[in-house]
Amino acid sequence: MNETIMRQLGFGDKVDLIKRGLCPSCKQPVGTFRDALSRREYGISGFCQACQDRMFVEPKDPCEDCVHTGTKYCKEECPI
Repeated sequence: MNETIMRQLGFGDKVDLIKRGLCPSCKQPVGTFRDALSRREYGISGFCQACQDRMFVEPKDPCEDCVHTGTKYCKEECPI
């Protein structure tokens, strides 16, 4: 991250958060990372693991493990 450029582009508040060990997205302490790729992404974006997951991980299909899959309750009528 080039701090001077980031500040010139209007991201000074985000730079300040990162310098304080806070995620620029959720403003929470950064914490630990799942793997080397996540740590590398932190070096690029400053995002904590939770924000990286929200940004890059596809949400799980709620029907994937549902006991109603393939029954009359599947999809629109599902009580879950």
